[in-house]
Amino acid sequence: MTSDTIVFQSFRTDCVAGWINQCLESARRWAGIRGFEYAFLDDRFFDFIPAELRALTANKVILSDLARLLVGRDLLSKGHRRFVWIDADVVVFDPDGWQLPDESDYYFTHELWPTPQAGGVRLDVRANNAVMVFSRGNTVLDFYIDMAKRILVSQRELKNWHLGVRFLTGLRNVCPLPVLPNIAMLGPDLIKDLLRGPKQLTCAYVRAMGEPLVAANLCASNAGATFDDLTLTDAIMEEITNGLLANRGQALNRFLAGPGREQGKG
Repeated sequence: MTSDTIVFQSFRTDCVAGWINQCLESARRWAGIRGFEYAFLDDRFFDFIPAELRALTANKVILSDLARLLVGRDLLSKGHRRFVWIDADVVVFDPDGWQLPDESDYYFTHELWPTPQAGGVRLDVRANNAVMVFSRGNTVLDFYIDMAKRILVSQRELKNWHLGVRFLTGLRNVCPLPVLPNIAMLGPDLIKDLLRGPKQLTCAYVRAMGEPLVAANLCASNAGATFDDLTLTDAIMEEITNGLLANRGQALNRFLAGPGREQGKG
């Protein structure tokens, strides 16, 4: 019997960092709690892309952006009512608290990207495809697939974010998009602030998100890179992952309380 909802993910199966495995396990656990079917695909995931399109780029991020759409469409055609895609670097730290909305037949992920500035924080509103939900009968999935193929064929200098954040943010800038509002994006600035303080950036970010966060995209593409004086080693990424899992995201959500007060503090 086919499950009503299927959660699926993909990642390579060799030389996988421990923190990525923890993220994958957290998504599997959430799926189990919700009674959803779960599927993991290795690099055969890319076989869903026609060979002539795969030959256009060696960028696995770009190819993954298209493959997840094609796999999802295939899953819907095989009897699932709904699919949920979760990036492998998303840690679900509050699986009991994460319930999917059902007002729309598709969802992308709300993204706020904080940038420290003199005297404050700039928050750029975007949308991304780190977590996506599509239900059978929606009219957007085929449109997105077609647009992704057109971009892949027409542009030769594709960056990691061109089929995801750039395209979806462009759509969001001209029309409302249904988005999941409770998934954090932890880029280098936020990770540095979480590790070293003074937590002003984290506080501004979490309060702007406006509701309890249940998961966080840890932005694996930044792992190993150096930002200012911080190198995002696997040890640091594991520290962040472990911390979020251990306190169910309270390192973030404690800042949702009123001005000048953290949850649990007087």
